Amino acid sequence: MIERGGYEELSGSWAGTGAAATALGRIYAVHGGSLYMVSPETGDYRQLDGSWSTRHMVGLGDHLYMWEEGGSLYRAAGMTGEWEELAGSWAGTRAVAAAAGRLYAIDGNTLYGVDPATGEWEELTGGWNTRHMVGLDDHLFMFEEGGALYRAAAATGEYQELQGGWSGTSAVAATGHRIFAVDNGSLYDIEPETGSYQQLSGSWSTEHLVGLGPHLFAFESGGTLYRIYL
Repeated sequence: MIERGGYEELSGSWAGTGAAATALGRIYAVHGGSLYMVSPETGDYRQLDGSWSTRHMVGLGDHLYMWEEGGSLYRAAGMTGEWEELAGSWAGTRAVAAAAGRLYAIDGNTLYGVDPATGEWEELTGGWNTRHMVGLDDHLFMFEEGGALYRAAAATGEYQELQGGWSGTSAVAATGHRIFAVDNGSLYDIEPETGSYQQLSGSWSTEHLVGLGPHLFAFESGGTLYRIYL
Protein backbone atom coordinates (compact mmCIF):
# COMPACT_ATOMS: atom_id res chain seq x y z
CA MET A 1 0.00 0.00 0.00
CA ILE A 2 1.35 3.42 -0.96
CA GLU A 3 1.64 5.78 2.03
CA ARG A 4 -0.02 9.18 2.21
CA GLY A 5 1.87 11.62 0.01
CA GLY A 6 3.33 8.78 -2.03
CA TYR A 7 2.91 8.87 -5.79
CA GLU A 8 3.14 6.89 -8.99
CA GLU A 9 3.61 7.85 -12.62
CA LEU A 10 0.76 7.33 -15.08
CA SER A 11 1.03 6.83 -18.82
CA GLY A 12 1.11 9.71 -21.31
CA SER A 13 3.22 12.76 -22.05
CA TRP A 14 1.65 16.13 -21.23
CA ALA A 15 4.33 18.79 -21.69
CA GLY A 16 2.69 22.05 -22.68
CA THR A 17 -0.74 21.23 -21.26
CA GLY A 18 -2.77 24.44 -21.17
CA ALA A 19 -5.45 23.55 -18.64
CA ALA A 20 -6.73 20.62 -16.56
CA ALA A 21 -9.84 19.79 -14.56
CA THR A 22 -11.90 16.88 -13.22
CA ALA A 23 -15.51 15.88 -13.87
CA LEU A 24 -17.55 12.66 -14.03
CA GLY A 25 -14.80 10.75 -12.22
CA ARG A 26 -12.29 11.52 -14.97
CA ILE A 27 -9.43 13.93 -15.59
CA TYR A 28 -9.57 16.34 -18.52
CA ALA A 29 -6.68 18.14 -20.14
CA VAL A 30 -6.30 20.58 -23.02
CA HIS A 31 -3.09 19.70 -24.84
CA GLY A 32 -1.90 20.79 -28.27
CA GLY A 33 -5.26 22.41 -29.02
CA SER A 34 -7.26 19.25 -28.28
CA LEU A 35 -9.37 18.19 -25.30
CA TYR A 36 -8.61 14.79 -23.78
CA MET A 37 -10.44 12.65 -21.25
CA VAL A 38 -7.88 10.83 -19.09
CA SER A 39 -8.32 7.71 -16.98
CA PRO A 40 -7.34 8.35 -13.34
CA GLU A 41 -6.36 4.70 -12.97
CA THR A 42 -3.94 4.33 -15.88
CA GLY A 43 -3.47 7.69 -17.61
CA ASP A 44 -4.92 6.28 -20.84
CA TYR A 45 -6.76 8.98 -22.75
CA ARG A 46 -9.32 9.66 -25.45
CA GLN A 47 -9.56 12.77 -27.60
CA LEU A 48 -12.90 14.59 -27.51
CA ASP A 49 -14.56 17.07 -29.86
CA GLY A 50 -13.35 20.60 -30.49
CA SER A 51 -10.29 22.71 -31.11
CA TRP A 52 -9.20 24.70 -28.07
CA SER A 53 -6.92 27.50 -26.89
CA THR A 54 -7.99 27.21 -23.27
CA ARG A 55 -6.42 29.31 -20.52
CA HIS A 56 -8.60 28.13 -17.63
CA MET A 57 -10.89 25.12 -17.19
CA VAL A 58 -13.08 23.83 -14.38
CA GLY A 59 -15.52 20.94 -14.05
CA LEU A 60 -19.02 21.33 -12.63
CA GLY A 61 -21.56 18.51 -12.73
CA ASP A 62 -21.23 16.67 -16.03
CA HIS A 63 -19.75 19.62 -17.93
CA LEU A 64 -16.45 21.39 -18.41
CA TYR A 65 -16.25 25.18 -18.55
CA MET A 66 -13.47 26.59 -20.69
CA TRP A 67 -12.21 30.16 -20.74
CA GLU A 68 -10.44 30.72 -24.05
CA GLU A 69 -7.54 32.96 -25.06
CA GLY A 70 -9.82 35.27 -27.00
CA GLY A 71 -12.20 35.79 -24.07
CA SER A 72 -14.99 33.35 -24.94
CA LEU A 73 -16.49 30.99 -22.36
CA TYR A 74 -17.66 27.53 -23.49
CA ARG A 75 -19.53 24.72 -21.82
CA ALA A 76 -18.50 21.27 -23.06
CA ALA A 77 -20.13 17.92 -22.34
CA GLY A 78 -17.78 15.78 -20.28
CA MET A 79 -18.46 12.58 -22.19
CA THR A 80 -18.22 13.88 -25.76
CA GLY A 81 -16.70 17.35 -25.75
CA GLU A 82 -19.73 18.76 -27.61
CA TRP A 83 -19.82 22.43 -26.75
CA GLU A 84 -21.80 25.66 -26.75
CA GLU A 85 -20.68 29.23 -26.20
CA LEU A 86 -22.03 31.05 -23.16
CA ALA A 87 -22.58 34.78 -22.61
CA GLY A 88 -19.82 37.15 -21.58
CA SER A 89 -16.36 38.31 -22.57
CA TRP A 90 -13.46 37.18 -20.38
CA ALA A 91 -10.23 38.32 -22.01
CA GLY A 92 -8.74 39.42 -18.68
CA THR A 93 -9.53 36.29 -16.66
CA ARG A 94 -6.79 35.33 -14.22
CA ALA A 95 -8.32 32.46 -12.22
CA VAL A 96 -11.51 30.38 -12.14
CA ALA A 97 -13.25 27.96 -9.77
CA ALA A 98 -16.52 26.16 -9.08
CA ALA A 99 -18.27 26.21 -5.70
CA ALA A 100 -21.81 25.81 -4.39
CA GLY A 101 -23.10 24.82 -7.85
CA ARG A 102 -21.83 27.97 -9.53
CA LEU A 103 -18.83 29.25 -11.49
CA TYR A 104 -16.50 32.00 -10.35
CA ALA A 105 -13.93 34.00 -12.27
CA ILE A 106 -11.49 36.74 -11.41
CA ASP A 107 -11.26 38.99 -14.43
CA GLY A 108 -8.88 41.90 -14.03
CA ASN A 109 -9.12 42.55 -10.30
CA THR A 110 -12.82 41.76 -9.93
CA LEU A 111 -14.53 38.58 -8.70
CA TYR A 112 -17.61 37.49 -10.63
CA GLY A 113 -20.22 34.82 -9.97
CA VAL A 114 -21.19 33.15 -13.26
CA ASP A 115 -24.38 31.23 -14.07
CA PRO A 116 -23.28 27.82 -15.46
CA ALA A 117 -26.40 27.56 -17.65
CA THR A 118 -26.13 30.91 -19.44
CA GLY A 119 -22.82 32.58 -18.58
CA GLU A 120 -24.64 35.58 -17.12
CA TRP A 121 -22.61 37.13 -14.33
CA GLU A 122 -22.68 39.40 -11.29
CA GLU A 123 -19.89 41.28 -9.60
CA LEU A 124 -19.04 40.28 -6.01
CA THR A 125 -17.20 41.94 -3.13
CA GLY A 126 -13.47 42.68 -3.08
CA GLY A 127 -10.56 43.75 -5.23
CA TRP A 128 -8.21 40.91 -6.11
CA ASN A 129 -4.71 40.29 -7.38
CA THR A 130 -5.19 36.53 -7.57
CA ARG A 131 -2.78 34.02 -9.10
CA HIS A 132 -4.75 30.83 -8.29
CA MET A 133 -8.27 30.14 -7.06
CA VAL A 134 -10.04 26.94 -6.02
CA GLY A 135 -13.52 26.18 -4.72
CA LEU A 136 -14.35 23.93 -1.78
CA ASP A 137 -17.94 23.43 -0.57
CA ASP A 138 -19.41 26.96 -0.36
CA HIS A 139 -16.13 28.89 -0.23
CA LEU A 140 -13.47 30.13 -2.60
CA PHE A 141 -9.78 30.17 -1.75
CA MET A 142 -7.65 32.86 -3.39
CA PHE A 143 -3.85 32.64 -3.54
CA GLU A 144 -2.72 36.21 -4.15
CA GLU A 145 0.33 37.48 -6.02
CA GLY A 146 1.83 38.82 -2.80
CA GLY A 147 1.53 35.46 -1.03
CA ALA A 148 -1.63 35.96 1.03
CA LEU A 149 -4.35 33.29 1.11
CA TYR A 150 -7.98 34.34 1.49
CA ARG A 151 -11.19 32.38 2.04
CA ALA A 152 -14.24 34.05 0.50
CA ALA A 153 -17.91 33.12 0.86
CA ALA A 154 -19.12 32.01 -2.57
CA ALA A 155 -22.51 33.68 -2.09
CA THR A 156 -21.22 37.17 -1.32
CA GLY A 157 -17.46 37.37 -1.83
CA GLU A 158 -16.95 38.43 1.79
CA TYR A 159 -13.52 37.23 2.82
CA GLN A 160 -10.98 36.65 5.55
CA GLU A 161 -7.23 36.14 5.40
CA LEU A 162 -5.84 32.75 6.45
CA GLN A 163 -2.42 31.78 7.79
CA GLY A 164 0.63 31.21 5.63
CA GLY A 165 2.68 32.80 2.91
CA TRP A 166 2.24 31.44 -0.63
CA SER A 167 4.21 33.69 -2.95
CA GLY A 168 5.80 30.70 -4.74
CA THR A 169 2.58 28.78 -5.46
CA SER A 170 2.42 27.23 -8.94
CA ALA A 171 -0.71 25.04 -8.72
CA VAL A 172 -3.65 24.42 -6.36
CA ALA A 173 -6.48 21.88 -6.00
CA ALA A 174 -9.18 20.75 -3.59
CA THR A 175 -10.44 17.28 -2.68
CA GLY A 176 -11.59 15.51 0.47
CA HIS A 177 -12.52 18.80 2.19
CA ARG A 178 -8.90 19.97 2.05
CA ILE A 179 -6.91 22.45 -0.03
CA PHE A 180 -3.58 21.50 -1.62
CA ALA A 181 -0.88 23.69 -3.09
CA VAL A 182 2.50 23.22 -4.74
CA ASP A 183 4.71 26.06 -3.55
CA ASN A 184 8.42 26.37 -4.36
CA GLY A 185 8.60 22.70 -5.32
CA SER A 186 6.86 21.30 -2.23
CA LEU A 187 3.32 19.95 -1.86
CA TYR A 188 1.24 21.18 1.08
CA ASP A 189 -2.03 20.02 2.64
CA ILE A 190 -3.87 23.13 3.86
CA GLU A 191 -6.59 23.21 6.52
CA PRO A 192 -9.43 25.33 5.01
CA GLU A 193 -10.63 26.93 8.25
CA THR A 194 -7.34 28.40 9.42
CA GLY A 195 -4.78 27.98 6.65
CA SER A 196 -2.50 25.83 8.80
CA TYR A 197 -0.59 23.36 6.64
CA GLN A 198 1.44 20.17 6.49
CA GLN A 199 4.15 19.42 3.95
CA LEU A 200 3.80 16.14 2.06
CA SER A 201 6.53 14.12 0.35
CA GLY A 202 8.03 14.72 -3.05
CA SER A 203 9.71 17.45 -5.08
CA TRP A 204 7.41 18.98 -7.67
CA SER A 205 7.49 21.18 -10.77
CA THR A 206 3.72 21.11 -11.16
CA GLU A 207 1.91 23.25 -13.71
CA HIS A 208 -1.60 21.87 -13.13
CA LEU A 209 -2.94 20.11 -10.03
CA VAL A 210 -6.41 18.54 -9.84
CA GLY A 211 -8.17 16.57 -7.14
CA LEU A 212 -10.38 13.52 -7.53
CA GLY A 213 -11.55 11.45 -4.56
CA PRO A 214 -8.58 10.28 -2.45
CA HIS A 215 -5.98 11.40 -5.00
CA LEU A 216 -4.31 14.41 -6.53
CA PHE A 217 -3.09 14.40 -10.11
CA ALA A 218 -0.05 16.51 -10.96
CA PHE A 219 0.82 17.55 -14.50
CA GLU A 220 4.55 18.30 -14.34
CA SER A 221 6.48 20.79 -16.45
CA GLY A 222 8.41 17.97 -18.11
CA GLY A 223 5.21 16.26 -19.26
CA THR A 224 4.83 13.54 -16.64
CA LEU A 225 1.46 12.90 -14.96
CA TYR A 226 1.52 11.61 -11.38
CA ARG A 227 -1.19 10.24 -9.11
CA ILE A 228 -0.61 11.29 -5.50
CA TYR A 229 -2.14 9.30 -2.65
CA LEU A 230 -3.94 11.10 0.16
